[in-house]
Amino acid sequence: MTRRPQRGFTLTEMMVVVAIIGVLVTLASVYMRPVTTAADVSNRFAAMVKDAHRRAVTMGQVRPNVAAVEGRARVRIEGSAGPHPTFTLFTLVEDSPVTATSATWVPETQFTVHRDVEAESYSDAVGTHSALTLEADFSTFVLHCFPNGTCSAKTVFFEGTRGPSRERQVRISVMPLGGTVHVTRSWD
Repeated sequence: MTRRPQRGFTLTEMMVVVAIIGVLVTLASVYMRPVTTAADVSNRFAAMVKDAHRRAVTMGQVRPNVAAVEGRARVRIEGSAGPHPTFTLFTLVEDSPVTATSATWVPETQFTVHRDVEAESYSDAVGTHSALTLEADFSTFVLHCFPNGTCSAKTVFFEGTRGPSRERQVRISVMPLGGTVHVTRSWD
């Protein structure tokens, strides 16, 4: 009696193949996950500043009786504490009637700095990392935009924890005249 050769795979061979595929899928998912860089976060922040500038100009002047209490700013961006602060854009909504001296700051949009990027510091002036006096507590961060098209000067420094080294440090300068935002891929 002749035995015919067995065809197919053994259970051990199948388990080895499944284990190898599992390892490859895990590695692929880790390396294919999109990396959020400091440039991505800075572009999002720059878009928020541009939106604040646009809203301030569009909403027009603050009534003099409200400006005496609240100031002339029509829009502001505030930060929160921590290495991954949340930036919130607020607009000033004046209370009625016209003779009222009060207004309310209403939150419009916000975003939180991604975990792969840290908000390192900021300054109330425009310049490089080595030339400015820096503040690391973003809970005191406030950027004002005014109806005349100007914004308060600020420089914000973001540092990425992942990605190419040339993209890890980004500086955002908010120019006071016209609220122009300049993004630079280095701190100095």
